Order: sequence, then C-alpha cells, then structure tokens
Amino acid sequence: MKKFILSSTLLSAFVLVGAVVVSADEVKQAETPVGIEFKTEGPNEVVTGPYKGVLTLVHKPTAFEFGSHSATGALLTAEGKMEGKQYLVVSDDRDNDTVGTGVSDQNSKKGDPWKLTAKMDELKSGTETLPSKLILNLGAAKKYDLGTTPDGNGDIKPNPANDTSISDFADETHGVKITKKVELESDKNNEVVIMNKAKEDGKKIGVATQVESTNLIIQAPKTSAGKQYTSKVIWTLSTGI
Repeated sequence: MKKFILSSTLLSAFVLVGAVVVSADEVKQAETPVGIEFKTEGPNEVVTGPYKGVLTLVHKPTAFEFGSHSATGALLTAEGKMEGKQYLVVSDDRDNDTVGTGVSDQNSKKGDPWKLTAKMDELKSGTETLPSKLILNLGAAKKYDLGTTPDGNGDIKPNPANDTSISDFADETHGVKITKKVELESDKNNEVVIMNKAKEDGKKIGVATQVESTNLIIQAPKTSAGKQYTSKVIWTLSTGI
C-alpha cells in the first residue's frame, strides 16, 4: 500500500481554521491551516504536483475558521465561517504503468482502488490540550476536470476547484463513495474515510466533494480564556486497499 498524507492546521482561541500524489505503498504529507488569524486568498489551496499520470489530491480547503468565543466552561458548538465553496478534489490520471512520485510501481495502475481519509491531531495551546470534535458535512461526488494546460515543466497546470471544472457525473458510473458526515475527535486520533473507490475499473477519473458546512464542538474551561489553540487535520490518500 502506498500513502500520500497532508495535514490541516487547526487554530482556536477558540478557533479552528482550515493536498496528495500517490502510487502504491508510499506516504506524503502536507498541511492546511485552521484558525481565525490565518489570512487566506481563497477557499481552496492547490496541492503540490505532479498531477499528470498520477493519483493525487489536487485541492484541499485552505482553512476552517470558527471565530473567537467566550470561555464559559460550558460545551461549545462553533459553526464554521466559509467565504466561497470549499472542496476536496482527487484526480486519478494513472496509466497502466505509473510513475507516481518518482517511484516506478507496476502494481499501481489506472483505475486501481484508492481512498482518502482524515484524522484530527490534538487541539493544543503550548502543552495544554482540549478535547474537541470537528464535524465536516460533505456533498455528493462531483466530476472534476483536471485540464490539459501545460505548466512548462512537463506537467499539467490543474484547473481550479470551481463551478467551471466541477460538474455532475450525469449518467456516468464513477464508483466513488462519499462519507456525508465526517466526525474527527482530537483525543481519539481516529481516522475516517472521506471518499473511497473500492473497485478496480481501469478508468481515469477526477472526483470532488464540497465541504458544505463545518462545526467544532469543544469543552473549554474558563482557564482557556485568552489562549489560542492549534491542531491539524491530516488528509491521507492511499492505494492498494
């Protein structure tokens, strides 16, 4: 099995603010900031390539923002604040013989099964941790068009995650399942499947799911007042499942 891993930073005062190339049996990492103090240029961030001829996470949310709240000691449910549509986008552009991230792999080929998972790291301020749960409500699987525009370095410049490149699958069979409600608990380090293609079909495909809403549930004692907490959501794209 190969894996490609990315992470999303979480910030809290309380605050939570919110990429992946894979060939079989490999791991990669990246991060997404999550917090009110993070300045972003858009709702999504392009994950570092390559994109041509590989399985990769192309876009991820730039940040998950939840604002500032009073530390009353009571259980708090903070609603995420979104400016624009946020997406998780996977592109499977593999051929029968794939050179994923520079490692030739004859076992990873076009249409082989894959999955994207997520888990949440501890929410911390220094060494102090707060138990928390991040809830992501996801939309249906949509078709993503990676595009064909050359980047000048032998790769493709991926299309942005927007209404032009993302559309309904219509009558096409894509075989990708989306977990509509994802619950990530910081103190349990649980890994949850975001999207999953379990059956080999030999097809190239681009799949997107919109993060329609987010919530952060947190028990914040009064001693948390004036503090900012950080964490990470880690996205892992893997093959060979």
